[in-house]
Amino acid sequence: MKRIFLTAVLLIVGSARICTADVIHAPYDPQTMQFPVSPEQAFAIARAWTGDPMPDLELEYVWWVEDILWSETYRLREPGSQVVNVDCYTGWVQRWTSIPLESAYCAHASWNQNPRPPELPLAQLQAAATAFARARYPGFDALNMGLMDLRVQTSLAWSFATVLPTGGFFLGNQCAVATDPFAGDVWSFVAWGPGEAVTVPLTPTVSAAAAETIALDSYAGEPGIPVALIVAPSRLNVTIDGLGEQRLVWLVETATSEDPNYTLEEWVANEGDGSSDWSVWVDAFTGEILYHQGYLGSGGKRPAPEGWQPRLVRLTRKPEQRRGPTGAELLEPRHIKVLVEGRQPAGRSGYPPIRRDGAVYWYAGYARSRLWKMTWAREGKELTLKRPDGRRFVLRDGSRTLRVDGTPEAIPDAPVVVRGRTYLPLSLWERITGDEFRWDEKANAVRISLRGRARADGARKPPGGSVRGAEGDPGAD
Repeated sequence: MKRIFLTAVLLIVGSARICTADVIHAPYDPQTMQFPVSPEQAFAIARAWTGDPMPDLELEYVWWVEDILWSETYRLREPGSQVVNVDCYTGWVQRWTSIPLESAYCAHASWNQNPRPPELPLAQLQAAATAFARARYPGFDALNMGLMDLRVQTSLAWSFATVLPTGGFFLGNQCAVATDPFAGDVWSFVAWGPGEAVTVPLTPTVSAAAAETIALDSYAGEPGIPVALIVAPSRLNVTIDGLGEQRLVWLVETATSEDPNYTLEEWVANEGDGSSDWSVWVDAFTGEILYHQGYLGSGGKRPAPEGWQPRLVRLTRKPEQRRGPTGAELLEPRHIKVLVEGRQPAGRSGYPPIRRDGAVYWYAGYARSRLWKMTWAREGKELTLKRPDGRRFVLRDGSRTLRVDGTPEAIPDAPVVVRGRTYLPLSLWERITGDEFRWDEKANAVRISLRGRARADGARKPPGGSVRGAEGDPGAD
């Protein structure tokens, strides 16, 4: 099956964040793509959801975005009318876009528009977005969905998620609505879900102050970052890791400066540009940093309580003093290379390898570059890798048991989830691919030797020895 990789910068309105991700799509192939939801069922779901018969609706391709916890969807399109993405596994409507209304918004917002129409009141736009989300997201009220990102909300993007007793949000239930601030129309909808209950305990063992210290320590020794700030009260959120496990996290909102003499007064005067703002997610039980994201607002900002003041820390630690909060080596993975047949892969090879407790691990998304099928079972917290030759490998985070076609066997090192992504030890990669994976300490590189030009598992040595790794596998976000 030929897959098409497109690198895109996506505005994910539901998370109020900008991220770089890979958009992948492939023609639907009934011989290799057998999903629980058939294309015929997806057509019926799309028509029922929109209330529109859409007689010219067509299946464009199977589509998903890497680096985001979404599974494959059928991308259905009625030319000139609308686009609907239906989850291939659950039938959940994941995305909807009105083509005419999107075009109208782009025309209204054009810098060439003269005179430019006035924007409508925020209260009117918020009411329209809330009404649309309530009508389109099943269980909106029962799930206690509320508006996120109150301090960074715009007239364009409105994000909703389950509100927790902690005052934070459960990011597993989330949707976003895009409005035309000039005409008031809703032109886009994105959904995460569906309707999961919060099961993780909401009482942290890591305090907010400790989480903030961990977040600030993560900058210590970084070249050109002598100053870091906590710029908003930290909030407890619940997110979902790569194996479907709920994680209670502190959302720590930070900013950095290259000026060693930077002051709080300067930050207050410049607040709003977001040029050096970051969101850091710290596990509220282990202190591990799960996520480090540019662009403030990912996860739901709330107005600061009266009297709350930002916290500024001048960083003096040296790089060699940096350590992970749980005692594991804090890695600089961008310095670790991957060499296939002695050559650096062309383009990005997915997330770089990491080292933990003396072992070297590589991101599970590499399997997609070999055209393997990857699925995960949220309840069982299992990641399944299926090779084109039919062999199936099932593994779990932290387990030293690998199931091969249903038969269990012991493995020396267990898979791990780091910052919400699944990594496999090199020994496990050797077991499931048949190739040689070796850590070269001197070269600071993982060396891969492909055993054969063509393999039963579908892998082939690419021209020039390059290999395309993938990000965002379903078991790793």
